Amino acid sequence: MTFRTIDPAGLEWRQIYRLLVGSIVPRPIAWVSSISREGQANLAPFSYFMAITDEPPTIAFSCSPRAGQRKDTLRNVEATGQFVVNVVVDDIAEAMNKTAAEYPAEVNEFQVAGLTPVPSDIVRPPRVAESPVNMECRLNQVVPIGEGSRQHGLVIGEIVLMHLRGTPQTMRQLPPVRDIVPAVRRGLAGSVRRALRAGIRKSRIVLDPGIGFGKTGGQSFELLNGLRRFASLGYPILVGPSRKSFLRAMTSGAATVSERAVSERQESHSVPEELLFGTAAAVTAAILNGAHIVRVHDVREMLSVVRIADRLLA
Repeated sequence: MTFRTIDPAGLEWRQIYRLLVGSIVPRPIAWVSSISREGQANLAPFSYFMAITDEPPTIAFSCSPRAGQRKDTLRNVEATGQFVVNVVVDDIAEAMNKTAAEYPAEVNEFQVAGLTPVPSDIVRPPRVAESPVNMECRLNQVVPIGEGSRQHGLVIGEIVLMHLRGTPQTMRQLPPVRDIVPAVRRGLAGSVRRALRAGIRKSRIVLDPGIGFGKTGGQSFELLNGLRRFASLGYPILVGPSRKSFLRAMTSGAATVSERAVSERQESHSVPEELLFGTAAAVTAAILNGAHIVRVHDVREMLSVVRIADRLLA
């Protein structure tokens, strides 16, 4: 067998790129959503991507320059210290390719590709609803590699929250969920059957439809409105809408409170007044629609809300 010896020093960068991407296969794609200080969302794919450690859970992707300049993703990550990595599957590969094109910084790639942005729970950048896995990340560091117009930024970030649809074995085969209430009901019914087979007593089972987790804001509202459809399963229903990002998106519009201001107040551990009101409204709706248990952060404030909602049902 004859091997060809190649000295990278004698190759132009495009030749090295083709050599690397043709040799290191398969390669996962980091579909990174970021946001500027001014609140402009950005979405772009990166093929140099890997997991680094599991404690703490840390990932990295390399952001190459474009026309000698840093890409919007790198500028946004350096400015805000946050990003989301969305996993790409076959069903959304075409949309991902659309976001790989060059666009001005003011263009929202979510809109270009027809994708659904979902508010994240901890970081500011939105998630891709059509992706089966979203990893909310905080920046650890950016390591500059190379020099001049070809300098790359190796972005290293810690995963602070993950959103998974399905299981690690099945999530890549799952299509985007279109009718959320029946889908969640089927999933809960299956979980109940497995719990009973495992010997868990019926009196120990409570159903949580997962408001906000891995769902768009619209889907979360659909679940709140459709809670009575879970009653036929015969178990208490628990709902945890407290301070969820879909409420923040509804109550903190750009015309009233900027996303940056909301983020800064969250980081200081103060609860925006409008988010408290949003939680109160969601708790009331949950109880009136059949929830037996509500999980909240602001217990004192929500206790009054629960008492009034219970009185309305009396």
